[in-house]
Amino acid sequence: MGDVLQPWHLVVLFAVIPVPARVLYIRTLQRTLESCSPQSRTMAPSLVWCLLIPIPFVNLTLHALLVSRIANSLANEFESRKLLSVDHDFGKRVGYTMCGLALTRDLLILARLADLGLLVFGVLLFIFWVVYWVKISGYSKILCLLHEAGTQTQGEPLKERSSSPRW
Repeated sequence: MGDVLQPWHLVVLFAVIPVPARVLYIRTLQRTLESCSPQSRTMAPSLVWCLLIPIPFVNLTLHALLVSRIANSLANEFESRKLLSVDHDFGKRVGYTMCGLALTRDLLILARLADLGLLVFGVLLFIFWVVYWVKISGYSKILCLLHEAGTQTQGEPLKERSSSPRW
């Protein structure tokens, strides 16, 4: 009872509170894959929901696999539409960094070094998670806008407008 931070606090902090945000994040990943043509996809869009499986290291491995598959799907889609991208890795670096931070955080929890290190890695993980989410959401919006505009493959390369944000 003397410890301020009890293990169940961590469960509430990292598992219960962020569930709505995780659902929105997973939905963004699914929409991104759905916005890619079936020929460009390297995985089924519905498989992203496996991220809700609450087994820590299995979930982490799956997340790293999803980062790779989503990036490859986006690269295939941009190539098939002959679009140019500012970021040629389609979120892989940010996504892998996010997964590495999550692994470090999980190892700190297992080693019971859950004080300052957990806080630092938790904050960094949150920042990279949000950056990855925004980056993938941006790619999804680009593909959805092109789909709504009726732009088919074989179109001209996507040119950025001066007022649009860079991802």
